[in-house]
Amino acid sequence: MPLKILPKGVLRLTITKKWFDLIASGVKTEEYRKIKPSWLLLEYTDYDTIVFRNGYRKSARTLAVECKGVVVGIGNVAWGAPPAPVYIIKLGKIVGRELRTKEIVKNYLVSMAYDGLFCDGCGCETDDLMPCGDLFGIQCMPGYKIGCNPDTCQADGNCKFHIGEKFVENEKNS
Repeated sequence: MPLKILPKGVLRLTITKKWFDLIASGVKTEEYRKIKPSWLLLEYTDYDTIVFRNGYRKSARTLAVECKGVVVGIGNVAWGAPPAPVYIIKLGKIVGRELRTKEIVKNYLVSMAYDGLFCDGCGCETDDLMPCGDLFGIQCMPGYKIGCNPDTCQADGNCKFHIGEKFVENEKNS
């Protein structure tokens, strides 16, 4: 089964500058979502981190915040909650500022002792992620450095290594 690039407990939310700045400053300690079928997953998934994105621009600022839980209740109208029951996402400490997609992926890969990403005919190390431009790594999987075999190399055969699934040659042939 393929491994996911981000841990299961990461929720990504895009918010406006006003709310992003209040969360980044530590003033706003809750985020709200309307109670509707598309947000039902909030009740059934344990999140430990929320990555907020300030808008949809490619260069948008991001902020990783600890998630202290999700409850249903009446939120603070001054912080954007409607005067009706909503999902209240309780925010904890800020665990990462200004992280971009590459940084989030790199942090995860390093924390899990991977050497980079790979997919069909493509591979990159953690220090040079996504040179192909696939910023979301949708087709990519975490991988390890594997020595190059010039006889089967898809590149020029002069590579020192490739990124791929880890295996031990001796165990595979036994």
